[in-house]
Order: sequence, then structure tokens, then C-alpha cells
Amino acid sequence: MDLDSRFLTAAAFRFEAARGVRHSDFETDIIEESGLETVPPDDLAQTLWHWLATEGADSPLRGSAYWALGKRRDPRDLAPLVAALRRELPRDADVAYQILIALENLGEPVFPPEQRERSSRDHELNRAAAQRYLGNRP
Repeated sequence: MDLDSRFLTAAAFRFEAARGVRHSDFETDIIEESGLETVPPDDLAQTLWHWLATEGADSPLRGSAYWALGKRRDPRDLAPLVAALRRELPRDADVAYQILIALENLGEPVFPPEQRERSSRDHELNRAAAQRYLGNRP
């Protein structure tokens, strides 16, 4: 399956809608245009995880896929997100940042309390936060 950025945006909105987030007409239209309005979130997540493990493994859109999965806020994604962070941290700081945000959405303490501002451009701060988080994982 060849996913594009519009599909990933629709997936993020679909995950939010499944959690009860109310969307604007614009966001609802994106979900409907993608054909995802009736796709169960678990099936959609499985599609994204499979894509990330196969043809999306080297895609420049993988950060967007992790961003979308982060909108799901499902504790079942914790272990695969931690594994993805271990893989992506030395590879791509921007993708690792999206995974950190997804983990934070799950309530994981990925950023130190003193790091109140978050930016994908703060590569060194984000790398340090990720290394500290991963170092505290069993």
C-alpha cells in the first residue's frame, strides 16, 4: 500500500474522532474523502504499523505515520513506539521527535519537566530527552 500525506492526515483525524474529538467540517471532509470514516481504528492502526514495518520503513512520511498513531493514544502502541524510538533516534531526529510526542500523548514522561517548550528543531534537547527516557526503560 502506498500511503500519502493526505491519507496520514485523515488517519490522524479518524483516530481523534474515534476518541470523541469533535472536528470541523474541513477535518470531517478529509476523513470522508479518504474513505476512512467507517474503518475501525484498530484496523487502521494495524495498516499503519504494517506499512511502517514494510514499504514505509524508509519513507520520508514515516514521521507523519507516527504522528497519526500518536493521535490514537492507545496504550497498546507503547511497546512498538518505544521500539521505533530506539530505531529512529540515531537515524532521524525529526522522526524521533514525532515518536516522542506520540509517547507523551500516552502519558509517558519523555520530556524533563524543565523542558516546557517543544520543537522538532531542538534536536539536541530532544535527543537527550529520548536517551534519558530509553535509559530508564527496562
